[in-house]
Amino acid sequence: MPPPRPPMPEVDRRVAHRWSGRGGAAAGTRPPRGCPRVTAMTQATGGPEPQGPPTSQPPSQPQPLPQSFPQSPPQQGTIRLTLQGNELTAGWVTPTVVVSGHRLNSRFGTMDVPVWAGPNRVDVSTQWMREYGQASLEVVVRPGEVVPVFYAVPWHRFTTGSIGSTKQPRKGVVPMVVGIAVLLLALVLLLTL
Repeated sequence: MPPPRPPMPEVDRRVAHRWSGRGGAAAGTRPPRGCPRVTAMTQATGGPEPQGPPTSQPPSQPQPLPQSFPQSPPQQGTIRLTLQGNELTAGWVTPTVVVSGHRLNSRFGTMDVPVWAGPNRVDVSTQWMREYGQASLEVVVRPGEVVPVFYAVPWHRFTTGSIGSTKQPRKGVVPMVVGIAVLLLALVLLLTL
């Protein structure tokens, strides 16, 4: 801790205020030699006038790390994420992927995602006019391990997606087929009348 400063001698407040950094002078400019505030500070401390902008704190020495911190970097593993399908078979919108709170630039196909060893959460969803196909999976990754994760986009926007450690079926095929059949039946009935 630095020693306490000696009291400042009385100076003209109008001039001292101008160079004190609270107004008037541009930031980072040096007051001219002979300025009452600089002269008073020099006389009070017994040292030469400062040559540059004053520093608020003396440079600090680097502190050693406490012994409780690990000296080696944390171990990593990999999540091998597969977004099943492509733009034509799974929809034109690429799903949004968030791994342990970090959003990824995703694409259909397989991606290797490096993660810290330990528990990780994979959240995937798709958005077109509204969010749909939400799915989450908690995985534990050991150091150096590759954990497979598969995600399948649903057939329609009114259900959740499928996620797991093996290849996943796409949800919603039955309601989609029933809906198409009803539409075709209504169209046939309208054309025959």
